[in-house]
Amino acid sequence: MVIKKRKNKMPFFKEEKNNLQLQFEKPNVNFLVDEESEAVRLYKILKKLDFNEFYKRYSEKGAVAYRPEVLFAIIILAVVEGILSSGAIEKKCKRDVYFIYFTEYRKPDHSTIARFIKKFKKEIFGLLPQLIELARKEGISCFSTIVIDGSKFQSMSSKKHSMRMEALGKEEKRIKREIEKLINKLEENDKKENRDEKESRKLEEEKEKLEKRKQQIEESKKELAERQKEIRDKEKRRNHQINISEPDARMMKEINANGYNVQLSVDAKTQMVINASIEADRSDNHQFSKQHQNAEKILGEDRQREYLADGGYMSTETLDYLEDKKVNAYVNDSRGIEEIPEVEELLKRGKLITTEFFSYDKRENEYRCPAQRVLKEVKPGVYESEDYNGCKIKHLCARKRKTRIITRTEFAERKELMREKIKQNPDKMNQRKAVERVFGNIKWNLGFRRFSRKGFEGASIEIMLIVLALNIKKIGGLILFSNKSIKAIFGFIFNQPEIFLRELSLQKVF
Repeated sequence: MVIKKRKNKMPFFKEEKNNLQLQFEKPNVNFLVDEESEAVRLYKILKKLDFNEFYKRYSEKGAVAYRPEVLFAIIILAVVEGILSSGAIEKKCKRDVYFIYFTEYRKPDHSTIARFIKKFKKEIFGLLPQLIELARKEGISCFSTIVIDGSKFQSMSSKKHSMRMEALGKEEKRIKREIEKLINKLEENDKKENRDEKESRKLEEEKEKLEKRKQQIEESKKELAERQKEIRDKEKRRNHQINISEPDARMMKEINANGYNVQLSVDAKTQMVINASIEADRSDNHQFSKQHQNAEKILGEDRQREYLADGGYMSTETLDYLEDKKVNAYVNDSRGIEEIPEVEELLKRGKLITTEFFSYDKRENEYRCPAQRVLKEVKPGVYESEDYNGCKIKHLCARKRKTRIITRTEFAERKELMREKIKQNPDKMNQRKAVERVFGNIKWNLGFRRFSRKGFEGASIEIMLIVLALNIKKIGGLILFSNKSIKAIFGFIFNQPEIFLRELSLQKVF
């Protein structure tokens, strides 16, 4: 091929390499990575963490191994970009200068990365308390207010693998028939003079797959039977399903798929995650005590520390726990009503009027309905209204009765005390947005809505890697902000406004 000479006289850099030869010298990546880049900040933070527990697991024998800091660093860099696949991380190590900065042109393959995550799960979890302690030493936060909340994430396995008990029985019978057919074919093949070895191997492989499937069905039936014992409602018990491929996952209405309830405890000031756990329970009613205990274990016990949670955590179990452990908590009542609507508004609303729409007068020991009718105590804990004839909202309040009856329980009294506590501190509930922002960051910025690993173990390590990545990024950004603020102040003090303006313009919070 003849290359025509360019006619223009534009100067170009002289070509020093033969493009077809593809033999290039490796440049020093330190010159390619910016000092304030995420890679450099991550490197500085990792230098402050203790990886001794990782090194204890390495054997003195065998081939040369990658340092745990290096593998952990490239995983965190990938997570920050919304990447959790070990195969995708392997590609990054070949192309991305930030990853090459850590690997120093070495190329860990996907199996090495995957084995590291699986083998060092316990040690990876142990880095979270270290990061919290580092944040304390750097003066980033004193962790005085912790917000708890949960969100649903889809499991790796699809809901098409979920079955009821009846469907499991049919599937088991079908598999048994298929296995019998394969056994007959194998016997027929063995009787032939010229036995087809290739056909035999194929039939044996199919038989093994079916037997494995049959075992999964049997285990799923046992697990489903145990779950059904705990379900009181007959209809719900009959319709309860189990995912054969991933029994740990449960059907979540919010996402219309099998998934897990991810619980986070977040610092209200910095939005750093203190604790993360994976739960199969669809409801948050029983999760407060677990989250509180785990957070206190990491942060250290402090009776003055405040805990905030939304109405999903309001339950007798939670209130009992708060009283027993003397926890300074604010648990919002999702069914509570700040201001009772007028009768006309209730008519437009057209929905059933629940107990929350009735106001209780403790001094008079009576309830008052939205139409200002009084409910007196007729026996301990039971309040009954006058005749409701002529009331505009009777069809929304007492449909099948002439009067409205309310039963006042101890739980109702304790909920009212919590409401009063929140009313005295109205700004507390606004701080709950800290955990909502974290979930929003995970789902929208990182694009993480579905786990790529199966079961509690796989889902737990994935969410922990995300939490560590967010915390490291947060610490790095806050330290950078703090350092630049100090530089800006000194520039102003020493009558150098150009330094003040330059440093202030470069401030970023990541």
